[in-house]
Amino acid sequence: MPKCTMSLPDTMSSRINDQDLFQTSAENVEEALSNLLNDYSELRDIIYDESQNIRRFINIFVDGVNIKDTEGILTEIKLDAEITILAAIAGG
Repeated sequence: MPKCTMSLPDTMSSRINDQDLFQTSAENVEEALSNLLNDYSELRDIIYDESQNIRRFINIFVDGVNIKDTEGILTEIKLDAEITILAAIAGG
């Protein structure tokens, strides 16, 4: 199973003792997120909405490519992939 590193935004890392990287093994993004939430369930409400869909303002990239442009949460992870989770900031 490919190993990957997940980079977390401040809004998430601040909830888990400022840990901004998470390493796991996963076949796809869904499995990587599941592994993250198994260890840090307090992040679930940031990532997922009430319908268990990834929130609109959360963007996830695998090796620099937005998963919205590929297979979504089923996007395959290759060995040593870098997954970046970004939370869009709104203002006004």
